[in-house]
Amino acid sequence: MEKILSKFGLDNLKLVIVPLSSHVELSSNLSPRIDKEKKYISRVPYENAVGNLMYVMVSTRPNISHEVGVVIRFMENP
Repeated sequence: MEKILSKFGLDNLKLVIVPLSSHVELSSNLSPRIDKEKKYISRVPYENAVGNLMYVMVSTRPNISHEVGVVIRFMENP
């Protein structure tokens, strides 16, 4: 997990026990709205990051399956 976080520049994040609470819902309302945000998010390798999470989930961390399932819903239009 640490290698993946470092690969995507997320190695300085605060770690939590439960990455995504069950009451949190992601929606298109959270998508970037202004051009600066859209330009930034277009450089994020979303599919690659989700694929890395899926590999970790299947091989060593089944406890993140809920979180991976939530982010997979946004694969078509991250």
